[in-house]
Amino acid sequence: MRKARFIVASLVALALVAVACGDNKSSTTSAPTTKAATTATTAGGAAATVATCKVDRAMKLVGLAEKPPEGPNAIPDYANGWDLAVTQINDKGGVCGQKIDFERLAMSPTDVATAKVAYLSAIDKKADITFGMNSSTIVLAVAPEVLKAATPNIYLSAASQVFLGAANGVGNEWGFIIRPRNAGSATIQADYLTKELGKKKIGLLCAIGAFGDGSCAVAKPAIEAAGATVVSQQSAATDATNLTTQILAFKNAGADAVLSFEFPNPEVVLFNQMSDNSFNVPVMGGASSGLAIATKNVKADALKNVLGIDDCVPVSDTINPPAKDFTAAYRAKYNIDPGYAAAEAYDSVYLAAEALKTAGKLDKKALADALRTITYQGVCEKYKADAGQGLHHASYIESFDAAGKPLVVKAVSIPAPAGGG
Repeated sequence: MRKARFIVASLVALALVAVACGDNKSSTTSAPTTKAATTATTAGGAAATVATCKVDRAMKLVGLAEKPPEGPNAIPDYANGWDLAVTQINDKGGVCGQKIDFERLAMSPTDVATAKVAYLSAIDKKADITFGMNSSTIVLAVAPEVLKAATPNIYLSAASQVFLGAANGVGNEWGFIIRPRNAGSATIQADYLTKELGKKKIGLLCAIGAFGDGSCAVAKPAIEAAGATVVSQQSAATDATNLTTQILAFKNAGADAVLSFEFPNPEVVLFNQMSDNSFNVPVMGGASSGLAIATKNVKADALKNVLGIDDCVPVSDTINPPAKDFTAAYRAKYNIDPGYAAAEAYDSVYLAAEALKTAGKLDKKALADALRTITYQGVCEKYKADAGQGLHHASYIESFDAAGKPLVVKAVSIPAPAGGG
């Protein structure tokens, strides 16, 4: 693999975000508030308090994601990120005079029936804002329930159809997306392999389901537009434990690179079995690359071939200055490095807190309206909703050193389509 040049991309300096707390004059069902002044908050909870707004009950937040050992695709990142943010905020007195009432419910990223049950349970618990749905399959299945519940939700997966205004979409005014668009990421991955690494014969691995199908449908024409060819397209289950057949198909077809849209556990299998079969070509595995390597189950010989694209790289605080305090706190509490998923889970709690400060009352419509208007500098991004209610518009292509630490190769922008969607 040709070694990609390391590029250090400086982000904007950490900024204070001032938010006004409004009077409660229009709703008879929301908790009453008193207007004080404003608070200034930054990523990581290191804030200078100017004043506070007041509500008469705690904001109820529910996070929807598995953590180990609750399912075969479970990772600790979401639960840890939420827990750290809630703990920090509550240790500082909470939001608008009340500590956050947070609960996590296990939600499968693959089983639609149980995912719907988990979401409806969150609504039964009278959540003011929910976070969750970390796969395209679940996002698309549960989005209609989000509309019925009329409760703001911050999605952890960026299926194209869930953005407001998307053609044939399921997006609605209650859904906000904290990840960059899958379609934009897929195009950038294809372009990097073909245009920057000069690869001409691509093996394409597609997870069975909405994420794999949608990403591969975008990547293939991008590969062909760059003058390269998909020499073999293979599919695999999201819980695949043996990918030898697919790997040999790529190898026998003469692939000089592999582009994979899979879940983290199958990515571990892919990377290791490519090395076992002496198939030493670049393999780009998307955001799942970093999550796969974080399991510590990828063999050292395989690491040199792996590329990924992450929404953010918290451990690289020279590139992402707001991540420094977060990464230190995360390491201290959990004794592991945070990945993009932990950072976005953490940021989602702070976004909810900022929405309440802006709305000034515990009213779901007011909270949704606030999420559409606020700008918040988080760990991963300076979040600002676009017309499709996407909050995040950047990513980083990365390689990995011999210890599995991500090395940022290139910062990339993933803009919203004009008019949303």
